Amino acid sequence: MADNDGLGFKDALMFISEKNTKLVWLGVEPKERMSRLLNVSKDKIISMDPERLLYSDEKELSKLENHVFLCYHGNTSAFIARHLRKAHKLSSYHVKGGTADVLGDVL
Repeated sequence: MADNDGLGFKDALMFISEKNTKLVWLGVEPKERMSRLLNVSKDKIISMDPERLLYSDEKELSKLENHVFLCYHGNTSAFIARHLRKAHKLSSYHVKGGTADVLGDVL
């Protein structure tokens, strides 16, 4: 299922369903738009600023255990997932290839 911390989009959806977690959108578009584009219920997506994640405290970050991060091309989300895993010992994952692999160059 995972290539280190990277998941395909379908695997990511199955994972968040099994773990009762969410996709964490790291882009600028509103989560409602991403919900429509990705055909994912908006209650399964949260939106966060990646820079804010780097400076969040342990208590706030612990809420992101087993969440799957999603960005435009998979680079930012891979960085964030690895940072959370290495620096904060959290299980975190990302969608390989980001929205570009799922939607093409729509965004």
